[in-house]
Amino acid sequence: MALQTNQFKMSSTKGTPISGNNTITYRFWDADPTATLQSGDWVKVVTSPDTNPQVTSVGKATLASDAIIGMVNTNPMKEIFNVLDYVEVSQNENLSLTEAGAAFAAGTLLEVDVTSSKVVPNTTGTKVAKAQEGATADGDLIRIRILTENK
Repeated sequence: MALQTNQFKMSSTKGTPISGNNTITYRFWDADPTATLQSGDWVKVVTSPDTNPQVTSVGKATLASDAIIGMVNTNPMKEIFNVLDYVEVSQNENLSLTEAGAAFAAGTLLEVDVTSSKVVPNTTGTKVAKAQEGATADGDLIRIRILTENK
């Protein structure tokens, strides 16, 4: 799928939400203060030293079997998120753009290759999405329906 420029002269990238209203704001936490998140990264709920019960923290998924809750949305004001930044996460039933890690057909159930944050056909990892269109090669930008739930 070729990248298209929208009316704001911004190209669509991985993490761009298309539709859906199941987006929640979380705080990014990692024990490594130099850790970062970026648009299109897949996240899980993590325990942080924050004592505020109103704040749920997320961290980058590190295993394909993690209880992944969603994908970090694109933020036109911020490309890289640092520890303690707030991030918007698209969750169950949202349509979003992401990168494919391999070729597959529309309708394929997908999991995350956590080393690249790309989606690949589901084999043994956590099912996170369903391809709304096929991918012809690694790196294709495709539409997915996120299938995670608040875990």
